[in-house]
Amino acid sequence: MTRNRILLAVFAIALTTIPAWGQAPFAVVKSRLADIHAMPGENSARQTQALYGEVVDILQNRPDGWTSVSLYWQKHSNGGSITPIIGWTRTTNLTIPPGKSRDDFTRNTAILFNPSKGLWVPLYERAQDGLRFVDICPEGTLLPITRKSESEITVLLADGREGVVSASNVRMLSDTASHADFAAALLFHAGKFVGRPVVSGGLGPDGIDGSGLVHLACRVAGRLIPRDEAGISDTLRAKDKSALVTGDVIMLQHAFSGQPGTALYAGPNEAIGAVSTNIGRFALDDRTWLSTTWRGF
Repeated sequence: MTRNRILLAVFAIALTTIPAWGQAPFAVVKSRLADIHAMPGENSARQTQALYGEVVDILQNRPDGWTSVSLYWQKHSNGGSITPIIGWTRTTNLTIPPGKSRDDFTRNTAILFNPSKGLWVPLYERAQDGLRFVDICPEGTLLPITRKSESEITVLLADGREGVVSASNVRMLSDTASHADFAAALLFHAGKFVGRPVVSGGLGPDGIDGSGLVHLACRVAGRLIPRDEAGISDTLRAKDKSALVTGDVIMLQHAFSGQPGTALYAGPNEAIGAVSTNIGRFALDDRTWLSTTWRGF
């Protein structure tokens, strides 16, 4: 038996031995980004990506190395209701932190972000000689805080160990920030993706789609909204164009393909969103877009 098969077998056994406590067993994403597919298999459509540290409920575990999961932090519109995204990922993207519960990973949650132009955040752990580098994780990573000081935040890593991040890399989930502060953070982080490729189902530095950009930028700025166009439209309140303020969301329809899209209002006649093959800034009177509606927070 190969090493990978041994790991998969151990993971499958672990899933059957975790107490359910009335709900599905959970796992945590240990990869920097984990592709979530509609069906098991790399050729299946990618729905989204789960970021390092995301909590998932295990729905089904297959012996061929694919696991069906329900995402705790990412939701979408499903028959008029907002429900968790369900899909398939490689079992090797997941870990089960020993001695930890789902609640340990879903309370007192910090959002990791990079205050400069970068899209990655370094993770460390404490060692006898100081802090030791562990890995990098993408902006928007959500990790629970266990302790904090003015300069350092102690968090739970995906495997259940304690890690350390700089306090300057941490923001809390909150709806209490002023819209001006929220919008400034939202557009700053969305602007980092300008020039990066548009990738269907992408949610990271190597590629992102239009709704993913809006979801992730809002998440990094401190608020969770659904992952898909319909969910974003259903959740946010309708606005008139004359009442737009920076940071509002624009729901688009492409004039040629008829495909829906989402973008962020960046100021008079300007938006940030998926433009052709890259994320870019575009004018709202661009004839590429057949129609627009407006949503606000």
